[in-house]
Amino acid sequence: MWQSLIAKKINFSFFCYFCLSLTLPSCLFGDQRFDQDIALKDNQFELSSPQYLPLEAKWCFASGDCIDLEVADTEEEKILGLMHRKSLPNGKGMLFLFDPPREARFWMYKTFLQLDMIFFSNNIVISIESDVNPCHELPCQSYGPDENVDGVIEIAGGESLRMNIKLGDYVDIRYIEE
Repeated sequence: MWQSLIAKKINFSFFCYFCLSLTLPSCLFGDQRFDQDIALKDNQFELSSPQYLPLEAKWCFASGDCIDLEVADTEEEKILGLMHRKSLPNGKGMLFLFDPPREARFWMYKTFLQLDMIFFSNNIVISIESDVNPCHELPCQSYGPDENVDGVIEIAGGESLRMNIKLGDYVDIRYIEE
């Protein structure tokens, strides 16, 4: 019995990508609290393979370089993010938008790649977490500023340095027309 309970708590932690509280059995995601029973109901956040979302936007720079962005639109897509990805090419990333703005803490549990996390508010880069390492066992460190953000862009580790992304840079997201 106790082994089953521990397994449920550990399984739940796999699916809580944005944790404002890293204590089990629950976490905060934006304005919503996910409890173990809710998250495990019908295994709604169970992930056996990485999610790949369509490229819907891009962030281009004066240099001419661009980052093509998958956009995590739904809460489930935001929770799963880049978990289980084995690679992320240069010039590709994932965009997470928050409306209304909120404090967003990200962690790297079940994320296999080093990532750069670019936090922005009012279209201005306010924090960059560079070369964040994967976390293979709990507890995992969380990353992000202690202020509200409009969005976060995750790219491969080292890309923010290579592309010369700095605090104070303007974030001009353009949606790709189909």
